[in-house]
Amino acid sequence: MASTAPTPSAVVYPVNDTSRSEAERAYLQQLTDFAENQDLTEDSRAYVRNVSIAFTVFAGVFVLLRFVARWRQAAHIATDDWLIVASLAILIGNMVMNLELVKIGLGLHSGALTLPQLQKLNETLVGAEIIYVTGVNLYKLSLLFFYFRVFPVRSVRLGGYICGGISTAWCIACILAATWQCTPREKLWQPWLEGTCINLFLTQLCISVPSILCDIAILCLPMPHVLRLKTNLWQRVLLMFIFLLGSYVVFTSIYRFRVFLTYTTDDVPWSLADGCAWNIIEISSGIVSACLPCLGPLVRDLWRSAWPSSTGGSKGPLSQPKGSAIITIGGTGRKSNTKVLNSQGSQWNRLTESDEEPPQSRDDLELVPKHLAGRVHVTVHASPTPSRRSDEERGTDRDDNRMGGSDIPMDVIHQRTDVEWRVEQRNGPVP
Repeated sequence: MASTAPTPSAVVYPVNDTSRSEAERAYLQQLTDFAENQDLTEDSRAYVRNVSIAFTVFAGVFVLLRFVARWRQAAHIATDDWLIVASLAILIGNMVMNLELVKIGLGLHSGALTLPQLQKLNETLVGAEIIYVTGVNLYKLSLLFFYFRVFPVRSVRLGGYICGGISTAWCIACILAATWQCTPREKLWQPWLEGTCINLFLTQLCISVPSILCDIAILCLPMPHVLRLKTNLWQRVLLMFIFLLGSYVVFTSIYRFRVFLTYTTDDVPWSLADGCAWNIIEISSGIVSACLPCLGPLVRDLWRSAWPSSTGGSKGPLSQPKGSAIITIGGTGRKSNTKVLNSQGSQWNRLTESDEEPPQSRDDLELVPKHLAGRVHVTVHASPTPSRRSDEERGTDRDDNRMGGSDIPMDVIHQRTDVEWRVEQRNGPVP
């Protein structure tokens, strides 16, 4: 049988200790009065602990899948990948901070904590707030740098710089507000001192609302470009769905804001327990949202494994039209003589690539029927749509914009097929 934690007993505060100041004894009397109306059997420590660990592991799994997908593409690690690793590291730090707060007494009512425990709790919460806003800013920046990589256009960069600047300025402002929320700073863990503290409701309003609006703006940033893609409706809807999967981080942010509005200085360790757990949930959701658009290669592999007929048979949205030859766009970077079958079963040979041309620059795939070698010469040319961007913009992130390195191709591929018929004299039957 699972053992349950013993019910904590009420703490007797030294209200009549004359060695303490009048202000401190008045504060201790307030704690005593608050404890009289508290149900000390309530305990949410296990909830905070389990949520913190589970959602940190959940985010870590998606970061690992992101790097597996990058490895499957043979793509180099980009800035957005490093930023998401930094965000995961901050999330782990936030989890450790929550576990330490639980040890101090987060999740219990204030009447079950001694005065030194309450002071230590209030002091440690400052570090938790700083870690939280840093983690939120990092996953936003990671998503923006991902957009820069797959949408190398001026409008996305301009919108990304604006959103990234707002998010970073918001992060710095929140760190300063958390550090200096009371004047003097010691008043945060010694409330009986003379001084002032900022209003927590206004603080949460200033923290949560800009963060939520920034999340919405970042999610909407690529949508106009996805809608303008010259692909079929199914592909556009699929791309929009992939990008909008991250919208659930907005809902977690909104719910976290609602949770923090229940905070009260009358019972700090109990009223902040759910909020600290939702700090972890929000950062974890942001990391997962930033990783989802990068998992395309793994999803395609899973789809082909589960439904192989959808890629080569006559059923499924990804199947080839009947009567069309199988066409591969882009060279492999290796010399080969690969055989491909068309819909009627005849064999086609891929011609050996020229040694004079660098393998990575090959954009053509030359196919000839094996039994008509020397009579028919078929060349398929693939090239991106001519861009209207300037040379300077076209040079930015050129390596990241190639089909092999981008998670989502943003250039429309124009395909031209040249067929050259040759007549030559041969002795004997055609093999």
